[in-house]
Amino acid sequence: MKGRLFLHDQTGKIQRAALIVDGQLEALEIDRLDDPGPRWGAVYRAKVIERMTAMNAAFVDLDGQRGFLPDAGNALPGSILTVQVRREPDGDKAARVSTDIQIEHRLIVHTPAKPGINVSKKITNPDERQILRDALADLSGGYVIRTAAEGMIADELHAIAESLALPYQRDTGLLRKGPNSLERLHLHHAEAPVEDDFDFHDIEPQIDALLSPRVELSEGAWLTVEPTTALIAIDVNTGKARSGDALQRVNLEAAAEIPRQLRLRHLGGAIAIDFAGGPKGKARKRLEDAIGNSIAPLGWGPAGWMELQIRKPGRSLMELLAGTS
Repeated sequence: MKGRLFLHDQTGKIQRAALIVDGQLEALEIDRLDDPGPRWGAVYRAKVIERMTAMNAAFVDLDGQRGFLPDAGNALPGSILTVQVRREPDGDKAARVSTDIQIEHRLIVHTPAKPGINVSKKITNPDERQILRDALADLSGGYVIRTAAEGMIADELHAIAESLALPYQRDTGLLRKGPNSLERLHLHHAEAPVEDDFDFHDIEPQIDALLSPRVELSEGAWLTVEPTTALIAIDVNTGKARSGDALQRVNLEAAAEIPRQLRLRHLGGAIAIDFAGGPKGKARKRLEDAIGNSIAPLGWGPAGWMELQIRKPGRSLMELLAGTS
């Protein structure tokens, strides 16, 4: 099937949302409906319950669950802070929170503690930039107007901005729920029709394939994605690919596919990639360019592996789906 489409459904313990482009799975978000833990993007009025002075960090109470605040400033136990969940709980690790609140929409980001209206630099027409600023001029707090808002009707943009405002609340507790699976997709992808039939679009096999470490490439080549406690190890194999510049073809195909696999598998942190044949010189630069469209490589380690570092998104796809069948 050609074109872009959002799929959204609820089965058993999970709610799923997927972006399909020309029949291929490009983004996948999952909510565990049986998980009461703090969701990414949620905002709380939270009480500091423990301070870790040596780290300038603190633990806060998120409606009965612990949140870890890496930069606690001068906050002492008993202090009340407004915090936002930046990473959901992962195993024994508490949810990571921040006092730098950013309420996201595909067109606007609301920053309550950072006043001012900033317009994306990609919107270059000065009249358009002024129209967008004027649309939000009477609102308190700060706003970042994204590129996708270019050409928006002022009243519609104003209504979206108003909907992002946090309610006033003195007591501790949840101020704003985090976006659900479909809302998270909408944050970073252009609008598309929404359907609820995963089976009709034959997406289940693509999701099932993400639970295997092996990823098939063309010409009988493959790569493996193996998460460990310390890092994610990726190995590229030429398999049956033999003719001509097989090493280069396979490695470039793998470099283009790896960011997609990491995104769909919800993997992040330290990553080491062992490309086929130990590329050197110009071959390394081509691979850096190929993978660098999505992820900026850190460099090449002494073993000849490409090293990367990307933000951990929280629980992996494997963890999110564990025990849901």
